[in-house]
Amino acid sequence: MKIVFKAGIFLRLIGLLLLSGAGGCSAQKETAPVFVVSDFIELDKIAEISLFRSSEGHDYSGGGETCRSMKHYFKPKPLVDPAAIKLFSPVDGIVEEIVAERVGGRQLRIRPESYPGFRVMIFHVNPRVKRGGKVSAGEELGLKNIGSSMSDIAVQNLATGEYVSYFSVMSPAVFAKYVERGISSGAEMMISRESRDSDALSCDGEIFLSRGKLKAWKVLK
Repeated sequence: MKIVFKAGIFLRLIGLLLLSGAGGCSAQKETAPVFVVSDFIELDKIAEISLFRSSEGHDYSGGGETCRSMKHYFKPKPLVDPAAIKLFSPVDGIVEEIVAERVGGRQLRIRPESYPGFRVMIFHVNPRVKRGGKVSAGEELGLKNIGSSMSDIAVQNLATGEYVSYFSVMSPAVFAKYVERGISSGAEMMISRESRDSDALSCDGEIFLSRGKLKAWKVLK
């Protein structure tokens, strides 16, 4: 019997193997469809990235989880002007919403064409795209807004309300750029739900009142 592998299925399997990794993450709970085929930021200008479920920033949680940051912050290198960092669409999709941010810029909510049940949220953008417009993976969305020194990104499953790590939906080709910067696996960029629960944070609204003992950042090489 001759077995034929479709390229898309093969790449997805490779992606899940690469991104599941080790490090205390529950792979069954943390995996998601692979649909990010282009990075959203100029990675060469970034020094550190916060971990999924970290204590950085403010409470950003859902899907039955509370008081943790279920997105990633990207901190620029010291001599980089944050307002000069270009941001890009990580997917082919539709800009469903453009929402004003309290600290400056706009939040873009993009529906991936390949997995419309998910949304990608990119924060603090000075956008050059319009609501309802189609975007292609790699297309420039605009520049980083100076209202916040960091850029952040979140991915949500709308059916469950759960947030998933940007690194869990990233193709092997995109992840390879992070391997060059010293990240060994997608799991390295996540704090598991169990680990966060055992090192629980306290919140007042969205404000973290404690930071916990787990590390919050990955320093890139």
